[in-house]
Amino acid sequence: MVRTCFGYACCALLSLAAMPAFATVVGFEYMPSFCRARVAKMYAVDASKVRLQPITRTDNRGFVIYGTVDRGGDGVKRFRCDYDAGNKFGSEFKGVTALTGNGE
Repeated sequence: MVRTCFGYACCALLSLAAMPAFATVVGFEYMPSFCRARVAKMYAVDASKVRLQPITRTDNRGFVIYGTVDRGGDGVKRFRCDYDAGNKFGSEFKGVTALTGNGE
């Protein structure tokens, strides 16, 4: 019995190791808070320093959220959060793009 359970555990681990990494799928209602958290982490600021505009649908049926982050002495930086077109579970988070020169 122990050998069988061990065999199943090994098979499960090997299966997981062979699987591709899953994308982060975010529900429409959670997009702003997810974006805010990612931007705050990216710029190493408190989430209260991140200001977002409303969610906008893109030409390719994805979504984008534009915003600014106040970096104190480094000034205000512009950015955008991109999401794919999505499916019934939500949209895949594509990343944060700095829009200000030297936005890091």
